[in-house]
Amino acid sequence: MNGGRRVLVAGGTSQLGAAIAGRLVGKGDHVTLFGRNSRNSSFVNEIGATVIEGDAAVATDRARLVEQLNVHPGGLHGLVVVFSAVYTARLSETTDEAWDAVLEANILAPILVAQVCLPLINNGGSIVFIGSGTSQWPEMELGAFSVAKRMLERMAQVLAMEVALRDIRVNVVNPGEIDLVVGEASLPPLRTLAPTAVPPLGRQTEPEDVAAAVEFFLSEGASFCTGTSLTVDGGTRAALRSHRVRQ
Repeated sequence: MNGGRRVLVAGGTSQLGAAIAGRLVGKGDHVTLFGRNSRNSSFVNEIGATVIEGDAAVATDRARLVEQLNVHPGGLHGLVVVFSAVYTARLSETTDEAWDAVLEANILAPILVAQVCLPLINNGGSIVFIGSGTSQWPEMELGAFSVAKRMLERMAQVLAMEVALRDIRVNVVNPGEIDLVVGEASLPPLRTLAPTAVPPLGRQTEPEDVAAAVEFFLSEGASFCTGTSLTVDGGTRAALRSHRVRQ
């Protein structure tokens, strides 16, 4: 039993964040969502989560986040970071503005939120970052995104070593292709590698698949897992490596 743990889902007002929050609430956790998008407010009310609106890249919003989290005693068991921004272009075609946006959403915002939340996370807690399968199998048409998600993995590994003495674990979940609503800064498809590929398990990754992996990393079952990543893509990248993607 999870027994009423407190978990912050940063980027939790996105569609993927909402799926993660819904699963955790269903397991008995007390979930707070932090993000800029209030589109899923009806869902948030339905599951009984708390929302703190703000932009992780803005220092005053991060300070307000900490202030509001401190209203509730007991600290945090878990931090889940779901921020993402995709830019479709090769590295040679990526603009300065696109680099700024992609790096801010995929690496800067996650570490800034983790920094301010670390004092609130209880010893023995868990941090989970949402990455992308492109961190292991880079995509030419998603150059900046692939680079940023690889950076996120290395950042998580460094942070894992830093907080290990507090028994805080830091891990990454790398989803495959997910169909999200238009407008989500989401996890990109594999069309640049295999235009008609179907994962060996026969379907695309669902938000609930990612949520299940997050739940695992937050659980006691993952108490000896840190500085590592879990790819949730139905076997797509393994098949790409062996040229056995089902067409």
